[in-house]
Amino acid sequence: MSIVSIARAQAVDGSFPSSRTFVTTQLQLSAVPPHPPVGGCEGSVLDALWHTVLALAIFKKRFTTQEDRAALEFIEEKARQWALMAFGEELGAAQGAEADKALAEWLALAEVAIQ
Repeated sequence: MSIVSIARAQAVDGSFPSSRTFVTTQLQLSAVPPHPPVGGCEGSVLDALWHTVLALAIFKKRFTTQEDRAALEFIEEKARQWALMAFGEELGAAQGAEADKALAEWLALAEVAIQ
C-alpha cells in the first residue's frame, strides 16, 4: 500500500470505496471485519463509512514516520470530514459532538478489528 494508491482510491467527497476488494487489496486485510451494529442504515453508504474508518485506522497503524504522516494529512482530514457528515446524515447523529463521538467509537473498534 502506497500513499499514492490511497490518494487514487479516495473519492472526491473523501470517502473510500464500499467494495470488499478495496479492503482486501488496497488496505491489505485478509477479510473485511464486520462493521458495528447500526439500526436504520445499511448498504453501500454504511460499507463506505466502515471502510473509510478502517482506512483511517490502518493509516495510523502503518504510516508512522513524520514524512508519511505529513503526506497523509489532507487525505485523512478529507476522510474524517466525510465520515462526520455520513454519521450525521445516515446514522442520525447530530453534527458536532455526537458525530465526533460516533467517529471516535468506530475508530476504536476499527483499531481492534485490524490487529
